[in-house]
Amino acid sequence: MMKFIYVVPLLGTLLLTGCGGGGGDPGTCSGSPQWCAETGGVGSAQIVPPVVVSTTFVRVPDSDVLTVTCPDILALNNGDKVAAEASAQGAYQRGNVGLDGDKDGFACNGVF
Repeated sequence: MMKFIYVVPLLGTLLLTGCGGGGGDPGTCSGSPQWCAETGGVGSAQIVPPVVVSTTFVRVPDSDVLTVTCPDILALNNGDKVAAEASAQGAYQRGNVGLDGDKDGFACNGVF
């Protein structure tokens, strides 16, 4: 069994080695972006911005919200399925529960 006096320096060395000290990519912080930003890291944090997909959809007019169908919503959004899904969900939340045929809380899923 190893004595405690030998374990502490060994653990300290392992911790320091695993925290950006040289290796195959010296000078680059290998921790999380938050860790690198908080500690200054050995290099700069490599923060990758999230990918944001922006879809503009046509909102179902209030006058049609209770009578509109899934094919109507697809046509209203010029065949754009992603936009139609957002538009259908909006109509569903505004009261057209008939758009949710399978009663799972999502309007027109499986249709588009």
